[in-house]
Amino acid sequence: MNDLIRYPTDAEDEWNKDHKDFVLNYLLPMVRPRARVRQVMVWAYEDGMEHRSNGSSVIPDNAYDWGNIKDPQGVAHDWIFELHHKGLPDPQGHYWTLWEANNWYRLAWIDFHHECVANVYWVGLTLGSWCVWNFGK
Repeated sequence: MNDLIRYPTDAEDEWNKDHKDFVLNYLLPMVRPRARVRQVMVWAYEDGMEHRSNGSSVIPDNAYDWGNIKDPQGVAHDWIFELHHKGLPDPQGHYWTLWEANNWYRLAWIDFHHECVANVYWVGLTLGSWCVWNFGK
């Protein structure tokens, strides 16, 4: 691992620290997710979403494998929701639908080698996220 990038620990206080460098410069190159998954995570972290996100809402971030941080899938999914609530497109001019946002989240978990988690969490999102999408938090 690059000595300049701090690897997250399992300590409780790790949760609120900044993990942008770790996610963008170590984790994404190591995992090598598909281009769309990677791009959305990059946009979310570059926009500072980690500090406005709670990771994967409702469910604990216990499927995440690299320290006590908000899972990047949840951070980026929250960023997509934030764009929607502000009426904004992503940097490429695309306005996301709820279906696209939830499918993106599922693909992100699959790319991080958690196929079972991807499908279970996707079912939960499909059943419950329409309320937040349509009415906000």
